[in-house]
Amino acid sequence: PWTIRNYEIHHALVPVSTLSGLSLVYGNNPYTHGSSKFDPGFAAWYEAQRRERGVTHPDSVSEYERMKVDQRIALDYMLTHPGETLKHMVQKAYVFWVYPLSHQQPNTGLKLLMMAADIILYLGVAVGIGIARHLRKRLTIFWVPIVGFMGVHLVLHAEARYRIPVVPLLCVLFGGAIMAWQNRSAFIGDTPAL
Repeated sequence: PWTIRNYEIHHALVPVSTLSGLSLVYGNNPYTHGSSKFDPGFAAWYEAQRRERGVTHPDSVSEYERMKVDQRIALDYMLTHPGETLKHMVQKAYVFWVYPLSHQQPNTGLKLLMMAADIILYLGVAVGIGIARHLRKRLTIFWVPIVGFMGVHLVLHAEARYRIPVVPLLCVLFGGAIMAWQNRSAFIGDTPAL
């Protein structure tokens, strides 16, 4: 639906959102740590980058043109700072996988509970992969979307909440680990699964 809406408004192919340009800038600039939280100086740098590209005020260009300018700003930074880009990718992976979903909540107990749930989930997935490693080809249906979705956020900017769509897939893999542990011979193929 968003692609159709964007084509109707901008007469161009924008698969999801014109905010992808801004997200690309958020994840790739000298003041970022991979998320939408920046060191002081980002606003002045960002404004200077826009001015260099002829955008004197955000409302002076269309939404689509702003997206294209933002993409150019981020890509120019990424191409001229490849080491920083890789460092930011590592930071984004950390934000994506390690930050608890409740990291912005003031309740420490809730943060700890969410962190414990993540650790249990990740351990279960790791065990599942170890036990059912002979099923790698069958598990591709889970890994392709997980890796693809994470990959998008290694390029754009990352937030802990962005991993929510992959959690159900991880839960299925964890469930497979439990089934494999309970019925190892069925997963290995010695006897039919009950």
